[in-house]
Amino acid sequence: MKPVLILITLMAISACGSTSSSLTETEVEVWSNTGFSESLANAWHKQGFSTEAAKNWQLAGFTPKEASKWTSENFTFAEAAAWRKSGFSLQQAIEDRQKGLVPIS
Repeated sequence: MKPVLILITLMAISACGSTSSSLTETEVEVWSNTGFSESLANAWHKQGFSTEAAKNWQLAGFTPKEASKWTSENFTFAEAAAWRKSGFSLQQAIEDRQKGLVPIS
């Protein structure tokens, strides 16, 4: 019984020291140098964004999930930022773009 208890304790201790990061230490450092925490870097990375792209999207007020939704609808960063700055939601932007409209800067 003691060996099993020791094994369980060791497993719990080692799990506490691990992270759920999908980034390597080098990648974490690059993201950190760009101003991202490890958790935020992971969120952007999981959505497929580079550090530079993520920085632009974040500065424009987008979360990783929001930016991913806009890009999945084929909006570039500049287009999405323009629509958002003009007060449009993603759905409104999709509908108006289909009508041939563009936001006024």
